[in-house]
Amino acid sequence: MPEEVFLQVQAVLKRDLKTGASVSRNKHGALLKGLIRCGSCDCAMLHSYTNKGNRRRRYYVCRKAQQHGWASCPAPSLQAPEIERFVAEQIKQIAASPEMLEATLEQVRQQAATNPGRVSIVATEAEVAATLAEFDRLWHTLTGGEKARVLSLLVEHVIYDGVAGQVSITFRPAGLQSLGGELAGGKVVAA
Repeated sequence: MPEEVFLQVQAVLKRDLKTGASVSRNKHGALLKGLIRCGSCDCAMLHSYTNKGNRRRRYYVCRKAQQHGWASCPAPSLQAPEIERFVAEQIKQIAASPEMLEATLEQVRQQAATNPGRVSIVATEAEVAATLAEFDRLWHTLTGGEKARVLSLLVEHVIYDGVAGQVSITFRPAGLQSLGGELAGGKVVAA
């Protein structure tokens, strides 16, 4: 990834922190805050934590289980780092696939054709491929709040079905373009 793109990402993220964007209100690093739902109860899963000695353990807890007791949900909680790592790995795998490259380019072409005034991203196949290939390196340079912001741009919601042992991730149709729009013009293109 070119150094200038990396610096643009950092500038947008710093601006958001100064202007009070939602990442600054996520002090415990809940990457999936507002994105994860319990598949068993169809309820939001809330970020929570426990302290054991000097160690903090983070969880996502089914809202129904939290309000009505653990027995009200068949899968009331899961460890936050585990599900967050899983979602990030899924994005990395998609970003590395040739199919994702083609789908991203096609989406940009379609949106440019239907909204020529709103779409300011003009990228070559090589530029998009380089950006997607560098996702892993970029991911590891971001702070927790910055990661949460990136996930909120890319992911519409995550459904955790603890009974079936399944996780379903729904991506925002224009997620990559929204992220690219922020980098290019300093504002989000509506998803």
